[in-house]
Amino acid sequence: MASKTAIILWCHPRSTSTMFERAFLTRPAEFRVLHEPLGDPWYFGCERASPRYSAEKCATEFSQHASLTIDKVWDDIQGNSSENFKTFSKDMAQYLFPPLNAAPTTPGLPERARGNPTFLPEASLLQPHIAHAFLIRTPEKAVPSYHRLCCGEESKVTGFEYFDPNEVGLKELRALYEFIASKSSTPPIIIDSQDLLNDPPSVMKTFCEHVGVDFQPSMLSWDSGSPEHFKKWPGFHTDAENSTRINKCSSKAAEGAKEHPAEVKQAIRDNMEDYQWLSERRLQI
Repeated sequence: MASKTAIILWCHPRSTSTMFERAFLTRPAEFRVLHEPLGDPWYFGCERASPRYSAEKCATEFSQHASLTIDKVWDDIQGNSSENFKTFSKDMAQYLFPPLNAAPTTPGLPERARGNPTFLPEASLLQPHIAHAFLIRTPEKAVPSYHRLCCGEESKVTGFEYFDPNEVGLKELRALYEFIASKSSTPPIIIDSQDLLNDPPSVMKTFCEHVGVDFQPSMLSWDSGSPEHFKKWPGFHTDAENSTRINKCSSKAAEGAKEHPAEVKQAIRDNMEDYQWLSERRLQI
């Protein structure tokens, strides 16, 4: 079996993935940790798929990403790792797919006719040195959390000026899992956020075993603060920045319990089936 030198944690927005990422940031001598690198070409690049930002805004405010493509960023993610210095990359599965409301600059799907639903060729996505893993969270918590950051006062910090249900991400997460699992002798591991928060040592230990990493208890705690690469998405990582260990989020205003707008309720309903399907296949401790 090939050594796994690149670990990709596929997730969706508001899945506590940044807190998960912090566990690997405790090992800087062993891991190059990447923070949602595929989002740069998906939102801002010359082949951007997301319609969230206009061409003018991308050119004036995010010009540093103008030449990026999904292929270029993927080559860096999977191509710059070694046995002595591995890569851990946390990214959104939806960045490998065209959204329903795709921008006109969206690239084509090179292997759609062969059943590959992603922007990446199968041979590149499924290289033997890559360990794929998945993190999920119930849309009953993830969707209200995302909506809060896209609307009202907090959107002034995040820069997300509206809530787009196409960005919830669970449909794409399931599609990516199904494709990878169909091509693999062993399906990728799925972690549920709630299981991680309930029992961090057991879940992290099992995760590390699955992706070929030695587990270290020191991964479970860290100093609070904001790593430099968190700053590209202001306002989205407050809980992770303030955290000192894997624990329950602050959950402003009890997001899972309060009354939600109709668009939030609809997005929860629209994504529940995919979440439940993935949850049935999650790691059981």
